[in-house]
Amino acid sequence: MVDALFQLGNAVNFPAIKTTLASGNELVVPLWLIAGLRTYIAVVMNSTAAASKNHLLLFNASGSGKVCRIWDIKANANITAVVAGTSLVLNCARTSDQGTAGVSQTIRKSDTNDDSLPAQITAVSNPTSPTYTSNELASSTLLVEETAVSEGRVTLFKADSVIAPLVLNQGEGLGIQQGTFAGVGAINIFIYFTTD
Repeated sequence: MVDALFQLGNAVNFPAIKTTLASGNELVVPLWLIAGLRTYIAVVMNSTAAASKNHLLLFNASGSGKVCRIWDIKANANITAVVAGTSLVLNCARTSDQGTAGVSQTIRKSDTNDDSLPAQITAVSNPTSPTYTSNELASSTLLVEETAVSEGRVTLFKADSVIAPLVLNQGEGLGIQQGTFAGVGAINIFIYFTTD
């Protein structure tokens, strides 16, 4: 029987059995851990589809003092008009810079009381010519038709008990780039990550 839900540090919760020893000391035996790490979300909303477009880029510049670990990347169609019979491919790949131009996107916190990120960790939508340094690390096809019967939200990447998170060391970024088919409509992208 679970006697208590203890908290350790920043939202590391664990149900446990608690007993008092003959010495008067309490013994707490955790049953399992539920780790809620400080989570940040890089987001672009209503990004217009276009061939080879760099929709969103998360970058961890030198001097941040942090490592970014990407746990989940999701995308969905942002249906704003009737779109017939179309889909588009989204690819994830590592970059060595932020490219140029683009629109700065505010990185969101899952808990508004969490620490703010260093200024060197940024998210930019629609950057021009970032330098991709790897082949695709993940890819998915998204249906952007409003009448599509399949899932309107796709997972491009998800870490789990076997797959480690994607790691951005200082001076590294991750770009979400559309494939060479133009597609139509608009999409939303969400990159869920932690730092240490």
